[in-house]
Parts: sequence; structure tokens; C-alpha cells
Amino acid sequence: MRTLLVASTVLALAGQRYQLEAGSIGFRPWAKLYDEQRKLVGTGLPAGCQRT
Repeated sequence: MRTLLVASTVLALAGQRYQLEAGSIGFRPWAKLYDEQRKLVGTGLPAGCQRT
């Protein structure tokens, strides 16, 4: 069985707004950063022993 956890927050950096979404599916964490137009501008990768 897989568990999906999601958290979302809005950030304001250098006069621009970004939305950070992070979560995990099972033991695989993920993170995505979106700009004001909901365009994906970055993703996060697991580090250390979680990296595959």
C-alpha cells in the first residue's frame, strides 16, 4: 500500500511569488517549485541513501 503525503506553501523572494510543494509516495520524497503562472521552475532530488 502506498501513502501520499503533500505539503504546500507560498514563498515571496525578490518581489516574485513561488509555490513550493513537497511530499512523498511511500519512501520516495519529492519537491516541486512553481512560479506565479504555475510553471514548474525546479524539482528536488533525494540525497544520501534515498537517492536511486
